[in-house]
Amino acid sequence: MSIARRSPLSGTPRWPPAFPRALSLVVLFWVVLLGVADRVEAQTAAEPEGAAASLEGAWRAEEYVLAGGQRHVVRGRLVFTRDEWLVLFFVMEGEEPRRGSGEGGRYTLEGDRLTFEHLYHLSAGAALPGLPASDLVMQA
Repeated sequence: MSIARRSPLSGTPRWPPAFPRALSLVVLFWVVLLGVADRVEAQTAAEPEGAAASLEGAWRAEEYVLAGGQRHVVRGRLVFTRDEWLVLFFVMEGEEPRRGSGEGGRYTLEGDRLTFEHLYHLSAGAALPGLPASDLVMQA
């Protein structure tokens, strides 16, 4: 699965990092949630050659891939600052948004292990294949 076309570090694919088999459930959730995304190059700064990999910037979410194999087109962004993340996305049916979610919190990146701390969650939506209807949820 390709999440970014190119890294500003070296011109070679760098995201997602090569995760070990023992993924945390949180990381697995986000890989399944975002499926395929492209980094929005215009919103990221180039880093010097040899610098540590950074997630900072905005990433375009394009596909929501469920564990059961169902795929849904999404529109949205996943944004990383130095130590916080935010996601806003809509699951689309044609040109119409049918579900949506805004979430955020803190994260750590240690080697090849990405761990999210989920602090904020707002979501709601209609039933779609593999996704039951969801009443409005607000957690802080």
